[in-house]
Amino acid sequence: MRKTWLAAIVLLLGCDGKKGDECKVIGDTATADVAAIKTAAANKPAASKDRAAAARAIADAADKLAADMSKKGPTTAELQKTSGDYQAVAKEISAAAREWGDTLDKIASMEAKMKPEAADGDRKILENDQAKVKKRCTEKPAPECKALQPFLASAATMKAEQLDKLEGDLGSITVKDATLAPLVTSLRGSIAGLAKTLHDAIDTGVELKAVQAKAKSQSDAVDAAIAKEAAVTSKLKAFCGK
Repeated sequence: MRKTWLAAIVLLLGCDGKKGDECKVIGDTATADVAAIKTAAANKPAASKDRAAAARAIADAADKLAADMSKKGPTTAELQKTSGDYQAVAKEISAAAREWGDTLDKIASMEAKMKPEAADGDRKILENDQAKVKKRCTEKPAPECKALQPFLASAATMKAEQLDKLEGDLGSITVKDATLAPLVTSLRGSIAGLAKTLHDAIDTGVELKAVQAKAKSQSDAVDAAIAKEAAVTSKLKAFCGK
């Protein structure tokens, strides 16, 4: 009878010791990895491209929490559930953060298209084509050169609608000179190209508002997912007596 009682005490102490050890392992892992997630979430750079990188840093930290918890393998039923809960929350955080990062990348790309300098390349092409027509008309004047003069003025400050009209008006001029005709065709194409770039920037500005609203919603989803960690940690502390 005495041996049975002592055996029960030893078994009880052994189980309690295992619980304590596993509580420490799970608790230490959660503390470190959750802190890393929250540190990443606190980083809020201004530029969209940098914010996309910050969102992915949150996802990477969450992936580490999920991976670390999956490796610990506690034997205590309650801790097994806690580990599973941490993994579920971590996966939700990671998925939400990566979606957010993708949207922020799109915003960064859209913002780049809207910058005034985004059309610099097209403006340069137009200027070069104008210069070629000017040079041809100076070196070997053709009857059409006089009619082409209005199309050789600077178009640097023209808006998309003005360029549309300019391109249409140029198309109404018949150029019979064999060497001048291809230069005028190229000029017309460069006017149309600049107009398209400017139109695209306007359209992007309209679309950007909707994408920004989507990003805000995704940011809120990341915050909501991170907040779920608190309930899991609270249960862990209650079970482990901390």
